[in-house]
Amino acid sequence: METVQKEVNILYTPYFLDPEKMDRLRWASIEERERLIAQWDEEERQEREAYRKRQARRYDNARLFLEEGILVYDPDGTISSQELYRLYRLWCIREELPLKPPREFWLHIKEAGPRHGLCYSSSLKDREGKRCRGFRGARAPQEESLNT
Repeated sequence: METVQKEVNILYTPYFLDPEKMDRLRWASIEERERLIAQWDEEERQEREAYRKRQARRYDNARLFLEEGILVYDPDGTISSQELYRLYRLWCIREELPLKPPREFWLHIKEAGPRHGLCYSSSLKDREGKRCRGFRGARAPQEESLNT
């Protein structure tokens, strides 16, 4: 018989390894034990979910940037590529997340943009009236909302 060893990533101390929790279980009634175990299982589930979210934010922050409502989605709005990357950099700094390099960020935005109503265009006009690349379907938020 072959045994397979799996790598286990323990993010918390399970209640059966925590002497204080085991002591509480030892002296609790049956109903109290069930309640404590259910409570600890829920805490464990929440910790795992928070860990998963942190990992997702760390590695897929361009997707989260689109989903967190930083941009104002407006069918008539436009935003230049430079302005969009500037907003992304500000957001990453505020959320303390690593920046994706511009090329990787643009690949993701061009792929995921249509799901959020963004349409890439190479013939937009920026604030000064110069021709630039960017996206239709969103606009930059007011400057005050970026600081909160």
